Amino acid sequence: MKKILLSIVSLSSLTAHAEPVNFSREVLPILSEHCMHCHGPDHKARKAKLRLDTEVGATGGAEPVIVRGKSDASEFILRLTSTDPNEVMPPPKEKTKLTAKQIDTLKRWVDEGAKWGGHWAFEPVKKPTVPDAGKGWAVNDIDRFIAAGHEKEGIKPVADADRRSLIRRATFDLTGLPPTAREVEAFVADKSADAFAKVVNRLLDSKAYGERWGRHWLDLARYADTAGDNPDYPIPQAWRYRNWVIDALNADIPYDEFLRQQIAGDLLLAASDTEHHQKTIATGFIALSRRFGGGQKEKIGNQTIEDTLNTLGQATMGLSLSCARCHDHKFDPIPTRDYYALYGFFDSTQYPSTRTAMDTVVKLIDPAKLNALTSKNGDAIATLTQKIGKLSQRFDMLVMKNQPTMMVEKELDALQAELAELKKDWPEIPEAYAVQDEKFGKDTAIQIRGEQFKKGEIVPRGFLTVLGGQKLPPNTKGSGRLELANWIASKDNPLTTRVIVNRLWHYHFGQGIVPTTSDFGSRGTIPSHPELLDWLADRLVAEKWSLKQMHRLIMLSCTYQLSAAASPDNLLKDPDQRLVWRYDRHRLNAEETRDAMMFVSGALDTTQAMAHPFPKIGRLTEHAPFRGDFETKHRGVYMMQQRNRRNPYFEVFDGANVNACTGERGSSITSVQALYQVNSPEVAEWSRTAAAKVKSAGNAEAQVTQLYRLILARDASAEEIASGTAYLKRFESLAVTEKATFAQPLASLARALFASNEFMFIE
Repeated sequence: MKKILLSIVSLSSLTAHAEPVNFSREVLPILSEHCMHCHGPDHKARKAKLRLDTEVGATGGAEPVIVRGKSDASEFILRLTSTDPNEVMPPPKEKTKLTAKQIDTLKRWVDEGAKWGGHWAFEPVKKPTVPDAGKGWAVNDIDRFIAAGHEKEGIKPVADADRRSLIRRATFDLTGLPPTAREVEAFVADKSADAFAKVVNRLLDSKAYGERWGRHWLDLARYADTAGDNPDYPIPQAWRYRNWVIDALNADIPYDEFLRQQIAGDLLLAASDTEHHQKTIATGFIALSRRFGGGQKEKIGNQTIEDTLNTLGQATMGLSLSCARCHDHKFDPIPTRDYYALYGFFDSTQYPSTRTAMDTVVKLIDPAKLNALTSKNGDAIATLTQKIGKLSQRFDMLVMKNQPTMMVEKELDALQAELAELKKDWPEIPEAYAVQDEKFGKDTAIQIRGEQFKKGEIVPRGFLTVLGGQKLPPNTKGSGRLELANWIASKDNPLTTRVIVNRLWHYHFGQGIVPTTSDFGSRGTIPSHPELLDWLADRLVAEKWSLKQMHRLIMLSCTYQLSAAASPDNLLKDPDQRLVWRYDRHRLNAEETRDAMMFVSGALDTTQAMAHPFPKIGRLTEHAPFRGDFETKHRGVYMMQQRNRRNPYFEVFDGANVNACTGERGSSITSVQALYQVNSPEVAEWSRTAAAKVKSAGNAEAQVTQLYRLILARDASAEEIASGTAYLKRFESLAVTEKATFAQPLASLARALFASNEFMFIE
């Protein structure tokens, strides 16, 4: 009997571990979290001269710490399981003890031969075999990958969403606005097989699509209308890049070209001046890098370029490149040399400035025409501009040293007045906040410990070693940004395609296949469905990099159309909903909340906004920086965004941090948000506007009915009509008693509906 039991135990163990341990998905995350800070690439932090981030370091040498196939003879495992506080790893003081399951995983990995492998994200994208799963449920290959996960864990997906919930979900997803009651009713009544496909196509063709998905990209691009230096100088031209993003997405520019233009649009071939100007505007992605100090390049070079590299790395490849600025990346295979190989591309690039007399913004006009328009007083203006520039630098220096600036200010005022007089007949010339190549490209020296003026060896410009490490050809002219753009936007770059399809999944479902959408490194979360991720990445290229085609593919799946219903059994097996067995209910984001209230009330201006009404700006300092708020009836994506002073509305409703690449917004539920709905003068105005639209409907019952249709896009129930009518009567009675002649009962009911969960949440 005892032998039989032992056999059963042995058999169950073999069954539980039928598949070999996957290094990149199971082993590497453990090593990264618990071991590599002391035994990783950073030689200064390395203990006992032991490296566990490389195969040679762990298994090579005369006395390797890992003996392949023998966990009981491997010091690595013996240290993990030791009960001696002087021997056990990690040391007790680290307070990062491994779990029994983690130790078992490492033991099995060693016993299976300690097969090493690169991190999954750096491996080439492979087109996986679509699983034969989801019979009777799946309608496309996305569903089959998802169904395979369900079947493996014994999970059954919930039922489909009802049609009203589905069209509301899709309309907000693609446009950031709610559907009208007529649109909802038309979809509910359409019984054709392609009814939902027609809805998706209509929404993708809407210009509101670019505004909604443009906002997602602007979050990643850390878009702002000010520079971020101490004075926080306005960037009056930034709107051109914002609108370029929106227009590019509406035009469904292939994603590889979308990236290429933002990194090196000024260097791409163009068929006309207009096309060249548009591609130059796209480089606002680089130009909008945050400025530091007084805003001049010689003061801020390394920090601004660090912001460029970090944004570029996180947004396009899911990598935190700036971690390698001062030392080799502690967790990912990015040495400091690679950081400065990339740094050289931007050290050879001219960033613009809007500071007084330091104007290096790009003129969107043919140079010959520009010379003709500005030739009058040209020599005098050039001389005066140079003089003002030198005096401005002196002014900045005095401010930094807290020394008096009164005499310099007076002289600057006089020179500025003289310059204005010389330029008074000049026409207004369109400008772009964009980058340009400097005259000669150059390689950059390593900055020791990240300090700009402590130089080490010069590093040739090139690409990440882990992805090939190619260097620029010796005869490359200019910065090399075009070569960089082509490398990032290549179908052979496994990070670029994986990162963008994961972002699409995240924005549609609220959680990415890789939840850490901007961190695909070893500290990030491993994919829940790695084969699906690669299948989507491969499909993107097959669809000629069309994001709209990927939207269609995702949204027409059964997976996307599931209801938000709960399942107690599924929650026990998959509490984090990684296996996507329902749709995750979520609150409207900041722009959606504002835009939806304005849209249904009729207060929203749906045309595309242009420049902000910045006043004429004199000299700004850290003690007297720019401050501004501009009211607008346009959509939230067009609101002015300031780096050093966050808009209070976006603070309340978890807007993006404009100083960092934001891949995932938070979603808090606070009393301040509720108070905003109750006390905000803007919400009061939109409520009055909504009430005015239904005032003429007739009696109280008719008004309540129409208000529900307007705000919630559905008919009110008999109970809701009775409740709403009673609310209006009580309000009117109280207003008479209190002699509140200003009271507006219908507007108050509209505000209550705006604050309702049905309005504020997506099912």
